[in-house]
Amino acid sequence: SEVSSNPVWDVGFGISTK
Repeated sequence: SEVSSNPVWDVGFGISTK
């Protein structure tokens, strides 16, 4: 749920490093 160089869809907010 946070912005990173490796964006992945995160249901919590938008992009994440997961």
